[in-house]
Amino acid sequence: MRIVRWLVAAALAMLSCGGHRTALEHPLTNELDPTFDERPLRTLATLPFATDVSEDEDPDQVAAGMTGGKFYPALDAATQYTLLGASEVARALEQAGLTPNLRAFYSDWISDQEDVDTEFVQQVASLLKVDAVVGGAVDLWHQDEIDMMQTGAARTHVGVLVGLFDGVTGRRLWLGRDSQFRDGLRYSGPSEEKVAELERQLERTNKRTLGGVYAPPDYAVVLDAAVAALVAAFPQSKH
Repeated sequence: MRIVRWLVAAALAMLSCGGHRTALEHPLTNELDPTFDERPLRTLATLPFATDVSEDEDPDQVAAGMTGGKFYPALDAATQYTLLGASEVARALEQAGLTPNLRAFYSDWISDQEDVDTEFVQQVASLLKVDAVVGGAVDLWHQDEIDMMQTGAARTHVGVLVGLFDGVTGRRLWLGRDSQFRDGLRYSGPSEEKVAELERQLERTNKRTLGGVYAPPDYAVVLDAAVAALVAAFPQSKH
């Protein structure tokens, strides 16, 4: 299922390139519940980010931590909400015996964003005395390394889901998803002129890796673009 989502996301992301393709707005998903402004939201509990990325693609399991470490500070800086930090929330859930519930919540929600454990959200909000709960997950974390003998570009893909949930009802108030990619150096043919230019690029940017493979961009660079799109779309209470 995750592979299918990655293929769809990659196909959609390709449409955002120039040329004859149609540009897409970011984030790719931006769904706000009509009831969002019915009551004021001032304090948010931030759940630690989760991931369903395989160990093959993220062997050091850095995707969730890196994403939460970028998203929540950016959200705090861009909005008027008071955020309870993810580490503080994680400790409170562990002390309350709710860590397994957190894992179950994410397991269901990552697979189906309409499947929200409203009771768990209400428990978190009541425990931490907040108006709403925000959480997120990484569902795309992939790099293509292009060999010198192939035509194409080394590319990095990142996809992030974010949800905002009402603390009273547990219902989802907002859903955002964005996937971004960046190309590294591109190999486009065996001509001496192009090879010489690529060698100059490689020397200047130090992007060549062992084995003659063109390295894709760092995950952090691509993640920054997805985070910026999601933070910009995050709804702010008017009260």
